[in-house]
Amino acid sequence: MRDSFNKKVNSVVIREPDFLVMATQKSGCYWVSALMDAHPEISCFPSMYGGQTGVGEGHVFDVLGSIDDDGGKQFIKSFTKTRDGFFADLVHYLHQLSRHKLYDLFRERYSQWCNLYRKKRLVGEKTAEYLLHLDIVDYFYPKIKKLCIIRDPKDRVVSFHFHQLRKQQKTEEKITDEYVLSYCLNRIKKEYEILLNYNGNMHCFTYEALTKNPHQVLRDILDYLEVKSTKEIVNQMIAEASFENLTKKDRILDEGSRKRGEENRYSQYRKGIVGDWKNYLTPKQTKMIDTIIFDLEKKVFQKYNLNR
Repeated sequence: MRDSFNKKVNSVVIREPDFLVMATQKSGCYWVSALMDAHPEISCFPSMYGGQTGVGEGHVFDVLGSIDDDGGKQFIKSFTKTRDGFFADLVHYLHQLSRHKLYDLFRERYSQWCNLYRKKRLVGEKTAEYLLHLDIVDYFYPKIKKLCIIRDPKDRVVSFHFHQLRKQQKTEEKITDEYVLSYCLNRIKKEYEILLNYNGNMHCFTYEALTKNPHQVLRDILDYLEVKSTKEIVNQMIAEASFENLTKKDRILDEGSRKRGEENRYSQYRKGIVGDWKNYLTPKQTKMIDTIIFDLEKKVFQKYNLNR
């Protein structure tokens, strides 16, 4: 039954995932995932970029959410070719079952998939884009806990610019007014409106607060997840998920450890600092972002009791 936390499938108890990590885009959710995975009671995946720990981002709810947009093309491609084929046998049900019955099949399989990585008492999966599909998330798991990290829109504009350059999705080195306007209207504004209108189970916090006061922010997160939050545990989490340690473990570039602020624009962990936007945005662009986002952000911060 959907209201049962545990499900019995083929005589094996399948526990539903305990939480999800999501984010406003380019807000540091790999950092959050690594922090959570460093807790002695929590498994959180993926904790490193690019599937370096054996599994990548799930992208389950956002791919399911794409069905109405493209008729199922992304659904078929994604679930057939990725996640080691774990969902591949469900693809042919796309046009055979109602949407809710299809979701029911995927709920059972997604729970099984998460349990493959349940090395500790709790397990959670991280995909930033789940924020855009909270309706599907809540259909799957109405009471699941959600962690959402939010970041200064100005730093996000800059971070996504470098992300696109790294992925060769754009070639223009300069941040243009048109790019800033498009990203604010099509992504940041949309995410803030979702957060403002959402009334489900979610714990929000900011990249800036996590950077400045990690002990308090982590204690609040761990209290929300109902796990131990001793000083020793929190110190261990901060050390294991430090920028220096994440860059050291990053096998994609194999560059060794970097300190926060030491830039490698080709890395997922490019710089890791607050306020880098001041080095790239013009006064006009700064004002543009504030004009579009400020009032919405203020309401979101009030709703979730946040500050920078």
